[in-house]
Amino acid sequence: ASLLTSAAFSRIAVSALEAIDELAKENYAAFRDTLERYGIDAEFEETGTLVVATEPHQVEALRAQGVELLEGEALAAVTSSPVARAAFFEREGNALVHPAKLAFGLRDACLSLGVEIYENTPVT
Repeated sequence: ASLLTSAAFSRIAVSALEAIDELAKENYAAFRDTLERYGIDAEFEETGTLVVATEPHQVEALRAQGVELLEGEALAAVTSSPVARAAFFEREGNALVHPAKLAFGLRDACLSLGVEIYENTPVT
């Protein structure tokens, strides 16, 4: 058996994370498109996510990414967390939905496509 060097492992890990990130983006776009295609009103709201750095090395990593960091008063305007040192808004790929409206909308879409739904069916 061969051992991976640290550098080889890092390249593999970065490659895998990039692939996972790309799949997540595709999944998000397909989800949004499905809601539109079938007219599902699940109160889909693209809210974004606040990505927070709590350690100095995390702040430096965010700076290296070239994102627009919130610090000081700008940070305090969006969070009162005592551990937040800096943050940025990830505006894409995050949304809120109403779970019941989503479930009923997906059910209606399935029924419109001829799917048979069997409720209260015992599992054996």
